[in-house]
Amino acid sequence: MPGASSPPPSLLFGFLWYTIFSAVTAALIAAGGTGVLVVGSSVSDTFESLFEMLANILLGILAAIGAFFAAIFSIFE
Repeated sequence: MPGASSPPPSLLFGFLWYTIFSAVTAALIAAGGTGVLVVGSSVSDTFESLFEMLANILLGILAAIGAFFAAIFSIFE
């Protein structure tokens, strides 16, 4: 084709380098994000077990209070 020229090799090399660099950077970020998610899920499991323990204690106290008042009111029946 007359008048059509190919891009300079340095421009093509720069574009390819930028593409590969972006892909590698994205892969590193994805791997880091996966590590953060795994660590975060481990930490959230710890908090979940702590909150579950607190909920069991609180519900146990409320059940004991309820049983106490039920016993008191059953005397008057």
